[in-house]
Amino acid sequence: MNIEKWKSVAVDKESYYVLTALGKLDFRSTGFMVSKLVKDYVDRYAKKKGKSATSTWKELREKGFQLKK
Repeated sequence: MNIEKWKSVAVDKESYYVLTALGKLDFRSTGFMVSKLVKDYVDRYAKKKGKSATSTWKELREKGFQLKK
C-alpha cells in the first residue's frame, strides 16, 4: 500500500458498522464513506464561515500537514 496516498484511522466498532451500512446504501466502501463524510462536513463548515469549500479544504489540509510535523 502506498503510504503517501493512504492513511489508516481507527474508529470504534459501532461507528464502523454504521459507516459500513451507510456505504452499502450508496455502493461505497467504508473508506470512501469516510471521505464523503469529511467532504460534506468541510462543505457545511465553509458555508457557515462564508468561505469557499475549496479554500477551506486547502486551509484545513495545510493545518493537518503542520500538525503531523
